[in-house]
Amino acid sequence: MNGWRKVKKQDILERLDTTAREKVYQADLKAEGINDFGKLKSRGFGRGISPAALELFFQDKPMNIARWPNDSFLKIAGFTKGKDDGHGRTLGELTKGFQYEGDRPKRWKDTSDIWVHGYWAYDWANSYEHIASIDLKKRLIKTSPPHGNYGF
Repeated sequence: MNGWRKVKKQDILERLDTTAREKVYQADLKAEGINDFGKLKSRGFGRGISPAALELFFQDKPMNIARWPNDSFLKIAGFTKGKDDGHGRTLGELTKGFQYEGDRPKRWKDTSDIWVHGYWAYDWANSYEHIASIDLKKRLIKTSPPHGNYGF
């Protein structure tokens, strides 16, 4: 691909961590003949097989989709309503969402296509979930159906 250039638009730069702003480049994919970007799909443990989303490679290395945190997982801070899992644990109900710590989501401008990936209830059952809503005051994230298995 050609046409890579540093991001200059202030509204885009404000969405990025200050330590990353000088390191982020952009390219016009449509100008390069790429018009179908595919769609992320809810997938994971207990779901039918679906192909992974489009990938970007740089110098033969796959790049990560923008994410937070960059190199680990966050722990769920809580949930609004729980249910017994039959094994002595309380899990958050999938339709009620989960709570997070911190204020990072306040910086996110467009929240229409945000996804979360996690090992929600058990360390052997991961899934990718589309975010339906973020309540910044309650620090509550609700995911879209179809929901994963078990709970948060």
